[in-house]
Amino acid sequence: MNNIKSKHFSKTMKPLFFSTILLLMAFSSSIIANSDDTQIVQLKYSFEKPSIYSIEIENSIYDKVTLPDCYTAGNPGEPNIPSKGAYILLPPKSKLSNIQVEVKDKTSLGFGFNVEPIGELIPITNVKTSPKLVKNLDVYEKNNFYPGKSYTEVGVYSFRGYDILVLLLHPMQYNPVTGELFYYKELKITVETTSDGELVFLEIWLEMSLRLETRLIILML
Repeated sequence: MNNIKSKHFSKTMKPLFFSTILLLMAFSSSIIANSDDTQIVQLKYSFEKPSIYSIEIENSIYDKVTLPDCYTAGNPGEPNIPSKGAYILLPPKSKLSNIQVEVKDKTSLGFGFNVEPIGELIPITNVKTSPKLVKNLDVYEKNNFYPGKSYTEVGVYSFRGYDILVLLLHPMQYNPVTGELFYYKELKITVETTSDGELVFLEIWLEMSLRLETRLIILML
């Protein structure tokens, strides 16, 4: 996913993409600052305590983990650990230069969990078929935390002349050997961009954010 470059979303992805942007605009605080030719955008994301319960699949007992406003984002066979999409409006006439994610309030959920693997994708024509669960041993047999990083950079996408940075946040970490699960209660994102033209002040950028939100609402009606 790190190799995905700027492009337009397909029509099938737009409804989910726009809906998520609106939610993030409503619940995430952002700040922009100017310093020479560098602009900084900061956002904070808070996470509630995950829910964990046992499920039986193919005569095996697994632990299913859920986290509000998060979803599955891994590959088949990898631990089904929830992630959260972050959609960040970049300042106009700027280029992405750096991303930092600061983690806070690490909270252990315990040891000995057997988190279910992600199932294989099932074609729409075979909706009655249950997805096969096959563990990726390259992940499950390593004494390391998965996914082992706080975020994944998906790419920068364009919409009506606006550039939107898309990240996958990983507030939860899982060690499949020890069965340890923990999560961070807060992730703070700092995005640095360099100016590709005149610097944009805070008031102008906030006005453009509001205009984008309004356009997205109209498109969703």
